[in-house]
Amino acid sequence: EKETCLSDTNGYLSQARAALFGRRKADGEMPRCRVSVKIFGNELSVFTCDDVRDQIHQGSLSLAGLAVKLLKGHEVHLSHRGVLMAEELRLPSLSGVPINLGVNMTSLLSLHLKGSVNYRDTSHFSLNGYVRPNAYVGLSARMGVDGAPGQAAVEWLAELRSSPSLDGSFQLQEGREVRVTLNTP
Repeated sequence: EKETCLSDTNGYLSQARAALFGRRKADGEMPRCRVSVKIFGNELSVFTCDDVRDQIHQGSLSLAGLAVKLLKGHEVHLSHRGVLMAEELRLPSLSGVPINLGVNMTSLLSLHLKGSVNYRDTSHFSLNGYVRPNAYVGLSARMGVDGAPGQAAVEWLAELRSSPSLDGSFQLQEGREVRVTLNTP
């Protein structure tokens, strides 16, 4: 019984040691997973735990570079464009003329950041800058029929745009006085 207790204790200690000193687990101990995303029966993407770990590692490196640029006072522009859904279906009908259905959804996210830091010590520093996020989501749907005499369709389009802006400053003087200034449109 003592041997099992010691082996359990050693297991806990080795896990704590690995957490404190950053030692990675062996490949056999790492969790394995696979995620699949399907919409309308079509597989959009597949990723594994290894893909997620690689993205986290790349993200931490890019965040470090982003922090260095902001501390130097440079403007940083981040953007991401994605097609959330692009699907076309052809459905049979009782009349014999197939019904076409199409759905498209796109998004655009953009972020402008700029800031400067004046740091003397922990009791006296200031932070100035601005944040300007932009977002766009577009959804279009089309339903119609194609026949020998011609085409007939109904099309629907919806868009959502947002572009707020926030700039301001935060100052701490002599560890006692705090000033926060926010300029909003």
